Amino acid sequence: MRVKFPYGGPVYGSEEIGAMHASIASGRFWGGEFTHKLEEELVRYLGVSRVVVVNSGSSALLLAGEAISTLIPKNSRVVTQALTFPTNINTSIQVGRRPVLIDVELDTLNVNAQHALEIVRKSGSETLTLTHTIGNTTQLDELGDGLKEIGIPWIEDMCDCLGSSYKGRKIGTWGSVACSSLHPAHQISAGLGGFSATSDEKLGEVMHSLRDWGRASGFGVGERFRDGVDMQYYYTRRGYNLQLPEVCSAMGLVQLRKLDEFNLQRRRNFQRELEWAMNHLSILIPPRQSSEDISWFGFPLIFREASLRERGLTRFDVMRRLELEGVETRSIYGGCVNELPAYSDIEFDMRWSGSLGNSKYLSRNGMWVSAWHGLSDGDIEDMLSIIDVQLKGLGLLD
Repeated sequence: MRVKFPYGGPVYGSEEIGAMHASIASGRFWGGEFTHKLEEELVRYLGVSRVVVVNSGSSALLLAGEAISTLIPKNSRVVTQALTFPTNINTSIQVGRRPVLIDVELDTLNVNAQHALEIVRKSGSETLTLTHTIGNTTQLDELGDGLKEIGIPWIEDMCDCLGSSYKGRKIGTWGSVACSSLHPAHQISAGLGGFSATSDEKLGEVMHSLRDWGRASGFGVGERFRDGVDMQYYYTRRGYNLQLPEVCSAMGLVQLRKLDEFNLQRRRNFQRELEWAMNHLSILIPPRQSSEDISWFGFPLIFREASLRERGLTRFDVMRRLELEGVETRSIYGGCVNELPAYSDIEFDMRWSGSLGNSKYLSRNGMWVSAWHGLSDGDIEDMLSIIDVQLKGLGLLD
């Protein structure tokens, strides 16, 4: 079966390949000029003071979680979505925090800011991790102001929406730390990779050190031998090696210059898909975006459960039909994390979580298809035509 309409993938050419060749020819395979330049350009693009480039978005979340741990008590609670990518939960568990799960809204697929703040207060949580689900977000001004008033740091997972803005301000600048991915599926690609961004100098120093084995932050500036110590082998934290190879940084540097252009096409694709969905309100709950400057990761198809049940269908029946016709589909993460086998031994703090009804609904009835910048206006029209035919074949449309 040939995939005609991929959910995502890298869009690159001779410019990226040339930069990657140059990085290989330099003889420096990590921590060189391409990585430093990529960090500088990301700082400039986002308007933050520090970016730490790493080998994946998951590693970026790990660094952020450990850095936040320097600001809050051990064994603290963290509020986060029940419907989220597992590395958000993994990070919290690894650094010793106890997740308090929160529901999302059906049409935004994100937490409601007022509800999130209420749960933070009731649970006595010391931090919050927010996932911008499939690229959409919540009321970031209300959430940010509320968390500042309470006095707790928080993390933005913006892996799905690099380059988006909310009320004219870049997503990734609202939280204490923001994390993003440079995986091939996302808005831009470095082959693999990710980064953490912050305007808190202390958090930036901690993340930089942890990425580089826990080495004393700032090594390479000034004298190597200080007070009888070889600073190249002087470790102030128990860190990791999470370096991004130079060849990936070289690709990412070129891709970053194309980010706004890519996002413009993603927005065009999403708007056309939204127009289509508004003609199918009998079977679909249309997504509601939080800001016109959002760059969606994909287009959510949220089915009205009754429309599926009346025909003896599940979302998997729709997904199978579309996949057979070359339309790639994806579930909305893997469902509620507390119901996944990997977390059967974790004691989630569920006292304030409620029924998680919307998260479970989206797990049963939600999926998404491509809004990828590699698809043209004509491609989107062709894809929507195929979806129409398959929905009619399943009896969902007349």
